[in-house]
Amino acid sequence: MASIPSTIVVFSEDKVNFPLKWALVVMKQLFQYGVTKISIKDEKIFIELTYTPNAQKLKNKFGTLPVRYMRMKVENPQEFKIL
Repeated sequence: MASIPSTIVVFSEDKVNFPLKWALVVMKQLFQYGVTKISIKDEKIFIELTYTPNAQKLKNKFGTLPVRYMRMKVENPQEFKIL
């Protein structure tokens, strides 16, 4: 399962003290290896990875940051329009 590409969608819970642009910089530092693309669209950060990190690794990476995240296996970028 670790070699299946995935996408992590990140939402900021505290837009005043931790704006999305700051969160993007932090995500670029947290996810340096295996990243296809990191972008901001509609108040969400999309991190496209070449692998699927396990739940414990994600929990350790995000720690106490004021963000929510979803790990998704997306085959078609059009599927993100439902978010």
